[in-house]
Amino acid sequence: MIVLDESPSMSAQDFKPENRFEAAKSVIKRFIHDRKNDKIGLVAFSKEASLIVPPTLNYNYLLRSLKNIHIMELGNGTAIGMGISIALIHLEKTASKKKFIILLTDGDNNAGRILPENAAEIARQLGVKIYTIGIGKEGETFIEFTDISTGKVYEGIYKGKFDEKVLQRIAEVTGGRYFYAGDVEMLNTIFKRIDSSEKIKSITRVKVEKKPEQTLFIIAALFLILFDMIFRKTVLKEIVQ
Repeated sequence: MIVLDESPSMSAQDFKPENRFEAAKSVIKRFIHDRKNDKIGLVAFSKEASLIVPPTLNYNYLLRSLKNIHIMELGNGTAIGMGISIALIHLEKTASKKKFIILLTDGDNNAGRILPENAAEIARQLGVKIYTIGIGKEGETFIEFTDISTGKVYEGIYKGKFDEKVLQRIAEVTGGRYFYAGDVEMLNTIFKRIDSSEKIKSITRVKVEKKPEQTLFIIAALFLILFDMIFRKTVLKEIVQ
């Protein structure tokens, strides 16, 4: 499951030529294209958290859904614990033995009824590994986003950062790993590392059926031999030795 932050701060434009949110979506898209044999789901969160796509092998549908999510659809806030919890609910329903979550956020948990540490403990008990990614540079950066409920455009200077210690604890508790992504190149490298370490092998059963192709030729040859013997005995009046 991919759990993606869509809070307003993800519109920070320090991931040129895109903002953090669009850069993350682009990297996730490449990650999905590189997967072949495992189900992938998507959860988005800000003040609230919501399942966008349950674990699926329909990557085309997943990619369309990823393209259609937007900043601040779920309010103004960062509910990391809720995002993880919703992902766990749907991972628990899958039959896969190997399950993991990739969490991307640029903020501190400040919303939702479930603390990130509590969600991480539940993930540990369920055997779900969580990779956490803190995205964004420290310091002031320009942000610009549209409130989709009103159509109003907001812009200004944003200064904030994610809670690195919390992200480290989430990863440590679940046996995952924490990463910091300060630019799009680093984010792309992180996803490649996760992809290579979490490849799921495909086991294909091949049934081979052998069908002798020479049977018709053998029958035809026997028929010709028999015809030759009869022809010589009856037509040519030869004595068969």
